[in-house]
Amino acid sequence: MINKIRLNNTQLKYIAAVFMFIDHFSLLFLDYGTTLYFVGRGLGRLSAPIFFWSLSVGAFHTKNIKKYFLNILIFGIVIQLAYILAMGDINSLAISLGLYKNIFITLTLGLFAIIFIKKFINYPIIYISTSLIISIVGELIKVDYGWYGVTMIILFYLFKENRMNLVISLILINMARFALEFNSLPILPNLLQLISLLTIPLIFLYDGKRGSGNKYFFYFFYPTHLAGLYLLKSILEF
Repeated sequence: MINKIRLNNTQLKYIAAVFMFIDHFSLLFLDYGTTLYFVGRGLGRLSAPIFFWSLSVGAFHTKNIKKYFLNILIFGIVIQLAYILAMGDINSLAISLGLYKNIFITLTLGLFAIIFIKKFINYPIIYISTSLIISIVGELIKVDYGWYGVTMIILFYLFKENRMNLVISLILINMARFALEFNSLPILPNLLQLISLLTIPLIFLYDGKRGSGNKYFFYFFYPTHLAGLYLLKSILEF
């Protein structure tokens, strides 16, 4: 029965959107340290990898990767400007920039790396070194998921047709992230990110098709559901 289940790209993104909503709802409305909180946050770890996978699939199939890149970049900038205005403290860059709250910046860097990979696919030294630099930049400017998120996007693209290499590489970067965060994060929140590996079976259900639906829904879902949850929290706390 499981072997007959197949999911197109749009269906995978809807699943990721549900996990994302659960994650952010748990963060804002559930008490830290409770079982429900960690269950919700754990399910949320399944969201980003699916969106990262979807981006790599889109980069592979798009007829105009530059337009695709500009769409992601522009939308990321718009979200960032809205966030800065919402913070109200434009003089405090460390707070108001808040790149770690904008996954579209992570997607932008990952797609930028993919552009280099496609251009220099026959020159591994060039695209590997460039990808490494872009991942480091992502960590330095503190985008959402840092080097880990950018690297995951790159790996999804590089090993999209080699499941064994994809699984091994994802396990390795998750273990590396866990080790690097071992002294800076409590053990349970650190372990939660390893749940992201459970997205691998979901991704392997991908049927190679785009699927139907409004592609811009996923662009707008990210900022609107966050704004709605923050608004609801503000009303309840008023």
